[in-house]
Amino acid sequence: MVITDTRKLRNFARSSIAGKDIEQVAGINGVLGNRLRDKGYLYATNLKTKAVSVKKSTFIAWMEAHVNANQLQAGWAYKSLMDHRKLHSRRRC
Repeated sequence: MVITDTRKLRNFARSSIAGKDIEQVAGINGVLGNRLRDKGYLYATNLKTKAVSVKKSTFIAWMEAHVNANQLQAGWAYKSLMDHRKLHSRRRC
């Protein structure tokens, strides 16, 4: 699976995650956003907590099983959240 860089992914990683809606995570569209909200993942920070607590393959499998995301969508979401973590762990934003 090849993950390309998208504008949504870059914009998400560069800005603060505080208070961001779940649909602002790259790979998460309206349908997946609603499914994640139904599971209790209202904000990007909720999903980031899930992503950093497991391996990439586990996160992708979880997204596929629990919200019916495809591998590309789940991969974009994981990359988006990990890029954000990487950029902001240095800056403490």
